[in-house]
Amino acid sequence: MLKSIFLATIVLFTSCQKAPKSTRQQVVRFNIGSEPQTLDPRKARSSNDVSLSKMFFEGLTRIDGSDKPQLAAAQSYTVSEDGKRYTFTLRPHCWSNGDNVTAQDFLHSFKTTLSPDFPTDNAHALYIFKNAKAIKEGKLPLSELGVEALDDVTLCFNLETPIPYFLQALTSPIFFPLHQSEDYRISNGPFYLAQWKHQDSIEAKKNPHYWDCNSVLLDGLLMLMVSEDTALKMFETGDLDWEGSPYSTLSPDTIPALKQNNQLHIASFLGSNWIRINTQKEPFQDVNMRKALAYSLNRKELVEHVLQGGQTPSTSIVPPSLELQTAPLFEDGNLQAAKKLFSTTTHPITLLYAAGDRGHKMAQAIQNQWKEALGLTITLVAVESKVYFDRISRQDYQLSIESWIADFADPINFLEVFKSKSAKTNNTQWENSAYAKLLDQSYSTLDAQKRSSLLCKAQQIIIDEMPVIPIYTYSMTYVKNEKLKNETLSSLGCLDFKNAYLEE
Repeated sequence: MLKSIFLATIVLFTSCQKAPKSTRQQVVRFNIGSEPQTLDPRKARSSNDVSLSKMFFEGLTRIDGSDKPQLAAAQSYTVSEDGKRYTFTLRPHCWSNGDNVTAQDFLHSFKTTLSPDFPTDNAHALYIFKNAKAIKEGKLPLSELGVEALDDVTLCFNLETPIPYFLQALTSPIFFPLHQSEDYRISNGPFYLAQWKHQDSIEAKKNPHYWDCNSVLLDGLLMLMVSEDTALKMFETGDLDWEGSPYSTLSPDTIPALKQNNQLHIASFLGSNWIRINTQKEPFQDVNMRKALAYSLNRKELVEHVLQGGQTPSTSIVPPSLELQTAPLFEDGNLQAAKKLFSTTTHPITLLYAAGDRGHKMAQAIQNQWKEALGLTITLVAVESKVYFDRISRQDYQLSIESWIADFADPINFLEVFKSKSAKTNNTQWENSAYAKLLDQSYSTLDAQKRSSLLCKAQQIIIDEMPVIPIYTYSMTYVKNEKLKNETLSSLGCLDFKNAYLEE
């Protein structure tokens, strides 16, 4: 027996709406800080790349202003009673070059991602499909993938187990379609890529072939790649409409003045900041050394006096807003416990982080805290984002400051990062069979309370073995042109301009 489900969607059958009158073209200008790693949704990993993918592409579902999934490229779906088979019907819509978007486009994207020789850190997200993991490992042919294009508009998914968060997962770029030419300049989202001046700017224009073009009031977007200081000056002179989260950062030094002038906006952000540890590098093979570093940090001081942007000190991997565990998992700044666990080491220790004003201030504060609390000397290593991600992927580090932003609002999105040391998201060289078993059990547990209990136990294992040191839960800080209206900023860090416009 099948349940037939239609999520709330509105399609306007009038001619495309006109934006409210303005003395300037309806183009929103904002800073993305640096060059994207990729605009291929199959490879998007950093939060900026993920957000850009969601601007240019659209999956079967799309997150709304309340962080709930709504139907997008799909107009309806059915799900089997056992929760393991979903069948979606695509709405009629086109790529930005006028070609029809088909079920085969989705299937092509999945199959290329799962090809054993295709380089991506994100393929594990597709392992919820039947046989997907074995296919990526070269143990089965692509023809055995549990995804079928029944015809041009019907896409069927066979899952390994029921997935309670499946509709949320589909909003992630790894589940988006790609034109079969594999040209990422051809997109099916509200905007398409018009020009990319590397290391300088990206220009996007309204996609006239987008299925809901009636709702898109902007003519386009202009994304600049400039420093924090330059961007804030451009905002003050009216040359930018948005600066700060989620695409760039505001320097902690600017926060007090922006607050005083009532310019600062703060929003919740479903992301965790932590220190990733290479557990196979001396002296961090010793769990007590890892715990000593974790316990000795004073998170409250870091967020209140260094960052100053509404962040929340955290002793958990999963953000408290997901309500997995709200009580602290260990005492913040417990110097007595830290000193008992700490062992003096002669090994040189480095802390790797992505260059930037906020990152540097944070690294310096951590460096000072460890020096004062434990007498530990560490060397700071700041590198550009591309070098940073390359070194992490090769495990060429000891300690690194890292963030993890949720793809969808479920604790599994944080815990699954560390399920296996072979996972491209892990890079700590840590794994635990009991931890992996708990996650596996959670996949097939539909009872919410029992599932939460399993995930709580899994998180406790991470805290007991500390391959990562949680520091704080993110917030988003930004300034905006108050004439910019109707944009949506989700707690997942997606700034959506689909319905935005500039007021006269």
